[in-house]
Amino acid sequence: MKIRYVTIPFIPLICALVGPRPKAMADTQDTVSVDVKVVAPMTVGVAREEIVAGRYDNAVKILDDILKKEPKSFDELTVLGDAYWGLGSIGKAMKNYKRALTINPHHAPAFAGKGKVFEKQGKQDEAINEYRAALAADPKNEEARLALDRLIPPSTPTQETPFP
Repeated sequence: MKIRYVTIPFIPLICALVGPRPKAMADTQDTVSVDVKVVAPMTVGVAREEIVAGRYDNAVKILDDILKKEPKSFDELTVLGDAYWGLGSIGKAMKNYKRALTINPHHAPAFAGKGKVFEKQGKQDEAINEYRAALAADPKNEEARLALDRLIPPSTPTQETPFP
């Protein structure tokens, strides 16, 4: 297995945390190579924070950078779908949810994302199917559970004829 590396600013990060570097370190290299699989989960967390803050464009940029190095990162593709959803680009959102599911066909958040898109398009039956698939993949998926509760009204009890 080939390990891919990404170069990240290391010394500037340390300096931001502890102050400027001493002059003796002026000639040191400002970057370090690390395994992208180590950095990606942290960066996805930042992208999720950007989405929560409503900075969808920033999230797209962050995720695009990760996906250039790790194009088969299904979690990143799903979060990218969420960022496009926030931007109102439901076609791009659906494309990324589908790509995530081709890589991991049991990824509940991607099913839930597809459900959101179908729901927005007024395709209630397809949305319900996707939310059910999300719950089949992860019974604790709260987004899918809440969506199904919203889309499928509780059945009304029928009047049963009492036995004589």
